[in-house]
Amino acid sequence: VKYERDACDLKIREVESLHEVADAYPVDKLLTAGDPAYLQAHYEEMYAPFKQTLSGMFTADWYFEYTAPGIDKARALEGALPKLGINASEVVSFGDGQNDKSMIEWAGTGVAMGNAVDEVKAVAQMVTANNNEDGIAVALDKLLG
Repeated sequence: VKYERDACDLKIREVESLHEVADAYPVDKLLTAGDPAYLQAHYEEMYAPFKQTLSGMFTADWYFEYTAPGIDKARALEGALPKLGINASEVVSFGDGQNDKSMIEWAGTGVAMGNAVDEVKAVAQMVTANNNEDGIAVALDKLLG
């Protein structure tokens, strides 16, 4: 959790109820962290009250993340890259988590890491080695020769 906080400049706040936060503040991202077995067993129950107002997905076995609807990596790239003269067909994207799925689908070439969740592998044009086996370098070598 502290890694995510530092990487994304987030505030950590422990609450008894997600309503305490979601009803009081605009939500761009809300990250729940916990034991993977517990989250897997309870995420549907946790997400149910927010399904109409927030997007929710696992971003790691130990993270269930809530974001504002329509906030995802594909929309970010779709908004930024055309301003630089780059279109989707020229983009190679790499990902492993559910939050990478939209980006993998959007890019001209979507590459799933070997350790990716099945949903990402299913939409990728290519599956490469995992994060610990230089998967990005392996894929780029194949793609660029």
